[in-house]
Amino acid sequence: MKVGGLTRDVTNDTFWFTVKQRFSDADNAALFQLTNGSGISLYDPTHGQILVAIDPGNTDGCPSQRTVYQYDLSIKYASGQKYTLSEGSFAVEPDITNSTM
Repeated sequence: MKVGGLTRDVTNDTFWFTVKQRFSDADNAALFQLTNGSGISLYDPTHGQILVAIDPGNTDGCPSQRTVYQYDLSIKYASGQKYTLSEGSFAVEPDITNSTM
């Protein structure tokens, strides 16, 4: 992650990856929310790199047709400042293969 053109050490920062039907929904109504140690890993924190890992179980409650949700990735610096790093659409596709493998 770069701030003002400089790489930011994110070792002491907290991240949230939140997926909702609408941006205006409360966080407790989210389809799922990941944070440090629970879906978000500090991959290379001194170089500002994190890894967001979405488990298939996070979308178990989704309808059996393609559904589009909204997401954002937010950071809270150790100093308390909060920022949205990215936001957009998050599509959940149903499985195509339904037979046992």
